[in-house]
Amino acid sequence: MVASFLLGACSSSAHRERADRQVYSIVASKQREALGASTGFTAEPPQATLGDKLRDPAQPKREPIELRLVDCLRIAAENSRDYQAEKEGVYLAALDLTLARHDYEVRFFGVFTGEGTFDENEDFSGSLGSSLGFTKRLATGGQIVLTAASRVFQFFSGAARRDTSTVLDLAITQPLLRGAWPSIAQEPLTQAERNVIYAVRAFERAKHEIAVQVATDYYQLLQQLDQVKNERTNYESLRQALERTQALSEAGRLPEFQVDQARQDELRARTRVLQAQESYEQALDRFRILLGLPVEAPLLPLRAELTQLEKRGLRHPDLTAEAAVKTAEERRLDLRNTADRVADAERRVGVAENAFLPGLDVAVSASTPTEDARLTSLQFHRTEYNFGATLDLPFDRLAERNAYRASLIALEQRQRDLEAFRDSVARDVRQAVRRLGQAKENYDIQRDALRLAERRIESTTLFLQAGRAETRDLLEAQEALVTAQNAVTRALVDHTVARLELLRDMGTLQVDEKGLQYDDELTAAGK
Repeated sequence: MVASFLLGACSSSAHRERADRQVYSIVASKQREALGASTGFTAEPPQATLGDKLRDPAQPKREPIELRLVDCLRIAAENSRDYQAEKEGVYLAALDLTLARHDYEVRFFGVFTGEGTFDENEDFSGSLGSSLGFTKRLATGGQIVLTAASRVFQFFSGAARRDTSTVLDLAITQPLLRGAWPSIAQEPLTQAERNVIYAVRAFERAKHEIAVQVATDYYQLLQQLDQVKNERTNYESLRQALERTQALSEAGRLPEFQVDQARQDELRARTRVLQAQESYEQALDRFRILLGLPVEAPLLPLRAELTQLEKRGLRHPDLTAEAAVKTAEERRLDLRNTADRVADAERRVGVAENAFLPGLDVAVSASTPTEDARLTSLQFHRTEYNFGATLDLPFDRLAERNAYRASLIALEQRQRDLEAFRDSVARDVRQAVRRLGQAKENYDIQRDALRLAERRIESTTLFLQAGRAETRDLLEAQEALVTAQNAVTRALVDHTVARLELLRDMGTLQVDEKGLQYDDELTAAGK
């Protein structure tokens, strides 16, 4: 039975499972405290991720798969090394907290000793001893220790005899000045609790930043894909225009040099198709790497996502820079961490001040023997009580002085960090609001330019058919059309990205299993 207990106690897998249960319970609790809800958490890396499967040479070759943005966010979470490192940071902070909390739990101990002795008369004696009990650290800085000690001394040769003794000891110590009371004694536990909150917030902030980066690259990839489509359409239009121009030239209705103009533009359009395709392929390779996938992964962005974005159009909030900054000051998780670290520094100043006090500790102990070495026969009427006090006068406090002065400087540094970071957040938010406004104006301009380019194509085609325009006019109109088409898509994507960046900078972005949730947040922030 004892052997099985010892083996079970030493099982590494059992220790790991217990650690995981404690850590995940702590993280869930701290998420509710820091974020208002538990979002689910595990530090275990995903098994058999898509990246692993795609890198496995034994896996069959897949057909290209078109992915939605939410799919890409999930893939990035599964394969991103930075994302996994952030999760592990949360786990380790919670793991440290389990030890800090354990210091204030009842901690049992058990020690068994045995020894044997041959003396100069070749007499052999031996002894067995045991010490069982527990310690309990108090929030006030004191400690309780209860010990049941037993010792058996046996002479096996010579004048054989056996001596036994058992005693029950209870000792209580309590500091009254230096190191006393919860605000001082429990500072390591308080800091460990705060560190988990910071790690949870930092992880949530990292999720926002990774999500915005993935979404930005995804939408820009769709914009480049749309540009490839526009350039190909333009090439086909110019090829058809070349055929019409050649037919009109052969009929004697157009001079030969206009045919050459059309052919030159058709060749330039073909080059632009190749360049747009190459730019798209390069961006696609970079995006796959961002997701943690091999560059040859058969994954493509879903064109319907851009179509949906175009149908929805701009959702531009009526939001002032002042309202956005105010929201950021209330919602930015990294700003909360920076502010809370000022409070940490203030607490450490108090701890350093407490170290100047004299050390005055009082101790109370009681020792009760037994009649026949059994705990059931405790003789309480023979209990001995001891009282004592220790006074450590503060003569040499150079180390404490230096620590106190360093804590004051650290507090000033944290306060400056908070001021600088608050200013940085305000600057970033104001810039993001301006970028969003400029993106909207640019989108409106490009939409107008596209409508003009479409009308220009229609009118120029009619004039060319009526002999009132030249081929060059149609070629220029066609080039203006494809430029406007590309500009409209780029402006739409720029506005979408600027909106996401503003949400990220304000701290109102929501990321969950459904993807990026943000439509209602900016509207609420602008009220």
